[in-house]
Amino acid sequence: MSDSTVELRTLLHLPVESALQQVRAALHAEGFIIVADVDVQALLRQQLATQFYPYWLLGVCDGDLMYRMLEVDPRLGLYLPHTVVVHDTGEGIEVHIQDPGIVLTPAAPPELVAAVEAARARFGRVIAALGAVPT
Repeated sequence: MSDSTVELRTLLHLPVESALQQVRAALHAEGFIIVADVDVQALLRQQLATQFYPYWLLGVCDGDLMYRMLEVDPRLGLYLPHTVVVHDTGEGIEVHIQDPGIVLTPAAPPELVAAVEAARARFGRVIAALGAVPT
């Protein structure tokens, strides 16, 4: 996992399709649903007739966490759904999950802090589960 306050991440040594399957399964196991699944490589090939490496953007959410965040401040919808990036580095498949803590300010109300900490813990378990995937 990264020490960054922007992301949680891991590197998988799996074929890209297997890695994507593991990422989707780990997210599902933590109760997240995938509401957007963008194959960036295919999109760029179609729209720009250009070659790009395997790269996916997944938009994920959980109704309870979304509700808790939006109840605090409807503008937090700007940060939803949470973004998960899966891409081939040539060395392996990197998985990056947007840290939900990016919405916190020093004046954040306790209910928002609680929702963010719950989401952060669940995303941490996703990363941990992926790290436990046999290579």
